[in-house]
Amino acid sequence: MQIGLLEDNPSLVEWLSTALEMAGHHVHVYRDGPSLLAHLVTIESNPFSFPFDLLLVDLFLPNEMSGLDVINHLRTAIPPEQLPIIVVSGASLSQLDHLQASHPDIPVLQKPYQLRKLLWWIKILTSEQNESGYPPRSAPL
Repeated sequence: MQIGLLEDNPSLVEWLSTALEMAGHHVHVYRDGPSLLAHLVTIESNPFSFPFDLLLVDLFLPNEMSGLDVINHLRTAIPPEQLPIIVVSGASLSQLDHLQASHPDIPVLQKPYQLRKLLWWIKILTSEQNESGYPPRSAPL
């Protein structure tokens, strides 16, 4: 599976890329929102040719564009069933609750999280059985 990773922390990029590749995925890394959006702009006119099947987004990014800004931009052009998103962030619980309220289709994992939980969400969101566009209510502990 092709996974986009929007994360600016080099240590987390290395760890997560390695872990996901060991699980059989290919990871496309973006260090900031503008670089990800610039890459997708060329593809946006053809919604069936995204470079990845799922996107992992950190909320705190360098420069002027946050992960939430990126998500809001993507959701205006790309529906959840075409590009599932998972937020992986060290944001506070109240910030994550706010995100979840505005985007109920996006699972949120607060750092530090267990890799098996992330892999479970990846499987659930990319499964053909998840046709509702919304994540299930429970996740593994």
